[in-house]
Amino acid sequence: MAGSFRGTYTHKVDAKGRVSVPAPFRRNIEAGDPAWNPDCGEQPRLILVLGMHENNCLDCYTQADMAALEERALASDDYDVRESFTEHVVANSIELRLDDNGRILLSPALRRALGIEGEAVFVGKLDRFEIWAPAAREAHLSARQSAGDGLGRRDMLRRLMRQKRPGAEG
Repeated sequence: MAGSFRGTYTHKVDAKGRVSVPAPFRRNIEAGDPAWNPDCGEQPRLILVLGMHENNCLDCYTQADMAALEERALASDDYDVRESFTEHVVANSIELRLDDNGRILLSPALRRALGIEGEAVFVGKLDRFEIWAPAAREAHLSARQSAGDGLGRRDMLRRLMRQKRPGAEG
């Protein structure tokens, strides 16, 4: 199993749309691509999904994590869930391969849709990471704070500490 995506990084996007994926994220992408071998001459693959969580960002998954999501969708007894998954995730996703310098290429259409110009913000989300335009990320954080969405740090930590640990008895 791949490690967790952690941290926030800002990277330059060149005129062709190439952007370097943060080095710690690359290790997770490598670990999450079961077909990848460092000796094969090709770089590992990842899946980018536009607007999966209804934010103005790209959600990026390893091959293994997306395969697990697809397996759950296909195993669902709920036709609407399966159909929604294919409509919202599969139809809005692309598979990319890192280049030899650890970069991905964001197409002009993707950059326009996200408002990405000179920089992109990479945000770790444990099982995935997001790619944002810096202004969109700031606006998202401000809107959440203004609306009181989500939990504050203290409340979040208190709730986590009260939950049973996975595999713990009782």
